[in-house]
Amino acid sequence: MAQTTITITGNLTHEPDLKLFEKSGTSKARLRVAASRRYQANENEWKEADLLYINIDVWGPLAINCKKSLTRGMPVIVTGVLHTEFWEDKQGNPRQSNLVRATAVGVDLNRYVVGSKKVEHAERNLIGAALPDSENPPTLYDEIIADQSADVAVETSAVEPAPADTPVDTVGDAAASASEEPADAPF
Repeated sequence: MAQTTITITGNLTHEPDLKLFEKSGTSKARLRVAASRRYQANENEWKEADLLYINIDVWGPLAINCKKSLTRGMPVIVTGVLHTEFWEDKQGNPRQSNLVRATAVGVDLNRYVVGSKKVEHAERNLIGAALPDSENPPTLYDEIIADQSADVAVETSAVEPAPADTPVDTVGDAAASASEEPADAPF
């Protein structure tokens, strides 16, 4: 029997539920995704149709990374194999449920900007293995700017930089200087 591969985009309806099977050492996460089709009913009104709630099973290191990275409400893209589970309820009636066994899960970048970090052994990081020694690790914004400065000459402004211990509002600064940015700015 051929396996049906599908891709679903939607929002997580709750926090990922992670279970560890001690005998096998395998991890499993259960996600629930809500997906729908939106259409414009008239000029000022959008409606949702074909609402779908589906469970997603995620195994191994992917399950651990989902638990660490995803939260309720996040827009996700899930690719996997469609599967039907069969069981009997307490009264002995046959029951069935469709779910997706995920092979890939990601955040929908149409609505989010994310950072990434390669993980050698997700299981070790989940149980609290020591992180690299750094009191002030660089933020994603710092890394992007550092990468750009290596490739593109950055114009300096006449504004003095804030002292090192003063928090800097990078979002507000970016919005304020948006009109001063050259047309070929990367953001």
